[in-house]
Amino acid sequence: MTVYADTGFLISLYLNETTSETANDTVKTLTAPLPLVPLPLLEMRNAFHRTEKGLR
Repeated sequence: MTVYADTGFLISLYLNETTSETANDTVKTLTAPLPLVPLPLLEMRNAFHRTEKGLR
């Protein structure tokens, strides 16, 4: 079975979120890379932009 990460999980890996520790612990247990699809990447870009502008 292929596992995909949602945007919230991916953001938790890059920004200091309440779920960041859990996300980091989960990544440490992975035995294969997480596939990335375009929509979460676009949502991540928007989340980073909003964070930079202080809107998040």
